[in-house]
Amino acid sequence: MSGVITNIQSFYLFYGLGRFLFIGPIPIAASVVVSRWFVTVRGRAMGVLFLCQSAGMALIPYLAALTIQGVGWRSTWILLGIGVWAVALLPVLLCIVQTPEHVGLHPDPRGSM
Repeated sequence: MSGVITNIQSFYLFYGLGRFLFIGPIPIAASVVVSRWFVTVRGRAMGVLFLCQSAGMALIPYLAALTIQGVGWRSTWILLGIGVWAVALLPVLLCIVQTPEHVGLHPDPRGSM
C-alpha cells in the first residue's frame, strides 16, 4: 500500500476499504471456530478469545508507534503486513479445521466423558 499512496485521501480510501473487507469478518470467523470446538466451556473460551483480540488492539498501535519512530511509516506498514501473515494467516491455513470431528476429535470435554 505504501507504494501507491501519494496523498492522505488515497490512504483513507485504501485503509477504509481494507478495513471494511478484511477486518470486519475476522471476529465472526473466530467466534464460529471457538464455538465449534468448545461446548461446555464456550463462555470461557469466548472470553479468552475476546480478551486476546482486545489486547492485540491495545498493543499493536503502541508497537507500531515505536516502529514508526525507528524505521518510518512505510516500512512499518510492510512489517505489520508481514506480521499479519506470520501470526494470523499461516497458523489459520495450517491448523484450523472445520470441526473437531474432521480430525477424529470431539468438542471439549463432552466427547471424552
